[in-house]
Amino acid sequence: MDRLAVRIAILGGWVALARYRPQPEWEEPRGAIVLHASARPGPEFNYVLVLEDQPIECVLGDAERFYGAGASYSVILDVETCPAVDDALRRRMWTLDEEEPAMVLGPLSIAEVPPPPAALTIRRVEHLADFEAFFGVSRGGRLHVPSLEAALDPDVALLLGAVGGRVVATSRVTRVVEDAVPPLVVADINGVATLPDYRRRGYGTAMTWAAVAEGARRGATAAVLGASKMGAPVYRRMGFRHAGTFRTYALPDG
Repeated sequence: MDRLAVRIAILGGWVALARYRPQPEWEEPRGAIVLHASARPGPEFNYVLVLEDQPIECVLGDAERFYGAGASYSVILDVETCPAVDDALRRRMWTLDEEEPAMVLGPLSIAEVPPPPAALTIRRVEHLADFEAFFGVSRGGRLHVPSLEAALDPDVALLLGAVGGRVVATSRVTRVVEDAVPPLVVADINGVATLPDYRRRGYGTAMTWAAVAEGARRGATAAVLGASKMGAPVYRRMGFRHAGTFRTYALPDG
């Protein structure tokens, strides 16, 4: 069930916000390979997601037919389920760009969410000044949430944590639904960040819990996030479980 929650988040997390982005995006599933394309060029926007092991020729062949010969794209794979693809990319001198453990928490209950530290006030982004304050802390993610309109989508919540009126921490959550009977609803959590001078005070943990609570209010039964090396121990203490490791590879130079 944990791996299913991760797949739902990865395959559907971009959908809720894609309509707000200025360039069109689309995906084409081909069995265990999912090809993601954008009108914008480059590997940040065009990638092949590999979820089950298979010959590398199938992966690269599908990518070439989809993007065209000589196109720039990246390959993202679940290491635990795709060891042969991982090995083949390394032997072909693809560059490891990112490695991120996927972690899952569930079942979710708002009643189990602890209160934040007394000094921290948490609220949802509601206007343009809030929106800019969010990215003043989070830095990344503006490509995924390009406008205040996107931030106010009912399936999305951008959260601000303030101390003494200053925004010092953030998190965001997107509700992702898989069409099943009954529907499977997952909270995809991103953008957990704290200003350096305010770290080690429990604010990042509190912002993660706030995102979990927002997901639970929207009917999510599980929360999914990608953990940094620094964040993974914190999430484990919160009860998150390891559910896979995703690696992103970039085309070799030349």
